[in-house]
Amino acid sequence: MAVVQTLARWSLERPGLFAYAAGMEGLAVSSRSTASRAKAMGLTAGEPDLRIYWSGGHWGAIELKLWDGKLTPSQRARHPILVALGVPLEVVRARTPAEAVRLCTAILSRWTGCPAG
Repeated sequence: MAVVQTLARWSLERPGLFAYAAGMEGLAVSSRSTASRAKAMGLTAGEPDLRIYWSGGHWGAIELKLWDGKLTPSQRARHPILVALGVPLEVVRARTPAEAVRLCTAILSRWTGCPAG
């Protein structure tokens, strides 16, 4: 949540620089009926947590993990497909929310060319 809150603030401070979207795929597996409905509606297992869009029709994806977190089998299958299509994809491993924010804003800065902070 800290990363999304920071992206929300940063997008207000820098209007027109980027847009972001967070996936709900992780919540879709709360029950069998919810998972079936989510799949029918197009939610795709393994999709990264965040999508960042910036000028020129570019976009990249960020997967957020705890420091020792592992990619799920669906993420290990999905992420290489996106990379092969030319989508920049970063896996951020952080010990704290503050570290996740720092790493994600550095990635966003690199992608958009706008200084972080």
